[in-house]
Amino acid sequence: MSYIVCRIAKLKTAAQIAAMSSHHLRTRETPNADPARARMNHTHAPAGSGDPAAAVQAALDTVPKIRKNAVRAVEMIFSASPDYFAPRPGHKAVALGRFDVERVNDFNARLYGFLTEKYGADRIVSITRHLDEKTPHWHVVMVPLDTNKHGEPSLNARKFFGGRDKLRQLQTEVGHAFADLGLRRGRPRVSVGHEDVREFYAELSETKAAVEADRRAIADRVAALDSRERLLERREHAAEEAAETAAQDAVRRVSTAVQGWAAGELVADIDTGELRTQVSTDERHGWWVRLLQPVLDAARALLLRAEALAREAPEPERQAARQRMAEPFQTLDMH
Repeated sequence: MSYIVCRIAKLKTAAQIAAMSSHHLRTRETPNADPARARMNHTHAPAGSGDPAAAVQAALDTVPKIRKNAVRAVEMIFSASPDYFAPRPGHKAVALGRFDVERVNDFNARLYGFLTEKYGADRIVSITRHLDEKTPHWHVVMVPLDTNKHGEPSLNARKFFGGRDKLRQLQTEVGHAFADLGLRRGRPRVSVGHEDVREFYAELSETKAAVEADRRAIADRVAALDSRERLLERREHAAEEAAETAAQDAVRRVSTAVQGWAAGELVADIDTGELRTQVSTDERHGWWVRLLQPVLDAARALLLRAEALAREAPEPERQAARQRMAEPFQTLDMH
C-alpha cells in the first residue's frame, strides 16, 4: 500500500507569499520541472484572480487588524508515494509526466472535498496542481481566518495548526480521508516527555560513569600485571646471574682443587671422594699405595706365572730369569 503525503509551511511575510506564488505559477525557474509539461499544471483560486498571492491578499483585506508576527497564510503540500500514480502496478513514476490520469483526478476531487469540509471554502484561497515533475502533487494555500472576541475577522493559525497534537491529528484525518483510494497514513512519531528525557540522560550519565570506572579498573589491573611481569623478569634475570656465578665459582673451586691435588696440597679420600687439604707425607704415600694396589696385584700375579713357567727351565736359567723380573719391584715395600 502507498502512503499519503501532507506537509505544511507557515508564511508570515509578503516576500514569502510572493516567492510561494511564483513557484506555483512557474514564473521563476524550477530545475526539477519539465517546461514542456507546464501546460498540464492548473491553479484554482476561488477569488478568480488565478494568482495565489493576490488571492491571499484579498482574504487579508477582510481582516481589520493584523499583528506584525501573525501567520498570514499556510501552504499545504499533498501528494502520495511515487508508485501510486504510476500507470501500471509496480511501475514507479521515474519518467517525467508518466502517471495514471484516473488516479490523479480521483486524488484531486478527494482533496478539494476534504479541505472545504475541514477548513471551509472561504479559507482555501488557492489550489495548484503540478504535473510537470516526477510525481504529481498539489499546493494548497489556506488563510487562517477566524473571529476574535469582538466578533471581528482575525488571523488565528494556532487554532488550526498550533501544537504537535493538532498536526498529528491532521495527518490522521488525511489518512482516513484517502484510505478508500488505497493510501494510508505514515507511521506516527513517538513523543518523548521531558521526564523521559531526564531519566534517559540520567541513565546515560550513570552508564558513562560505570564504563569509566571499569576502564580505570582495567587500566590499574593492566599496570599491576605489567609491574608483576617486570618483577618476575628481574627475578629470573637475577636467578640466571646467580646460577652463572655459582657455576663459575664451582669451576674455579674444581680448578683450584685439581691444581692443589697435583701439587700435593689436596688429596681425595678414596672411600668418600671428599677433598682434604694439607695432608702429611705418610698420608699421601698411603693414598698412592691404595691407588696403585690393583696394578701391583696384577704385576705380582704376572710374576708368579713367570716363576711357574721358569721351573720348567734348567736351574741356572731359572735363577737368572727370577733375578731379572724381581729387579723393578725391589724398591717398593708392598706391606
